Amino acid sequence: AGVTVTGAIIQPASGFSGSEVLSMNNDTVNVTGGQVLRNFCIDGHVAGGTLHGIYAEGNTYAVTIEDVMVYAMGGTGVLNAAAGYTPGPDDWYVSGLKVSHCGTGISTVAPDCWWIGCEASECTGSNWVISSSGNSRFIGCKGENSSGGYGFYISGTGNGPVHFTTCTSQFNSLSGFNVTAVGAGKMVM
Repeated sequence: AGVTVTGAIIQPASGFSGSEVLSMNNDTVNVTGGQVLRNFCIDGHVAGGTLHGIYAEGNTYAVTIEDVMVYAMGGTGVLNAAAGYTPGPDDWYVSGLKVSHCGTGISTVAPDCWWIGCEASECTGSNWVISSSGNSRFIGCKGENSSGGYGFYISGTGNGPVHFTTCTSQFNSLSGFNVTAVGAGKMVM
């Protein structure tokens, strides 16, 4: 129901057995990066389950995501995780990302990132889950209409400030912004 999605669409079939649609994985101590994801949609409504849309693990650096939509994933729409590797993901530039109707919208542990004009909405859990993301900037981002969570759930900032500029949140089942810890860094709003 709702908006018809056109253009380049990645849609896993109902029998898809993976845990994520797109994976960036660096499970070594060496840093890899430079991945660019641009101008497409991931539609998970057929696959169902707890499938993630975009999943990055380990030392994935300098990832660029522009004008991407992730829709109807039972797991997390966009998830970057350190997965026990130090330093973990870092230095992402994300703009025009739209994540909608997922379990969790966007979950990030990556520091030194720019999130510009991104939206996570209509998720069954929290729209944004942010932890250990020191020295990151969230500019003009939205987290709204969560049916079972927060607009922005901030569980830690790591070693550096996290900046929120003109970010909005409304119509969530719990609240707009929930901050449980700021670690060694601080939040700047």
